[in-house]
Amino acid sequence: WLVNGAWECWFFGASFGLRAFDGLVLPMMVGLGFLIQAVAGQPWLRRGFLLLALLLAFLNVNLVYLARKDVLSSERPVTHAEMGSLLLQFWRGR
Repeated sequence: WLVNGAWECWFFGASFGLRAFDGLVLPMMVGLGFLIQAVAGQPWLRRGFLLLALLLAFLNVNLVYLARKDVLSSERPVTHAEMGSLLLQFWRGR
């Protein structure tokens, strides 16, 4: 919240992938390491965590593809609803 609130525009100047959070990658990796260690002993949590991570990575790759094909705007802020609609249209073949 502090990093987000420090920016002059809430949408980070329409940057794809929220590049404004680059400075937080290292602390987030430490937290992710603790999370992975916490779920390592419980197989069902580990599987759920892995499934969620794979799903999010898959969706991100799809959004990058749509942005590269100029279907998803990289010049203006895009709402989550618009991203979801574009992903559904992409997978339905429209």
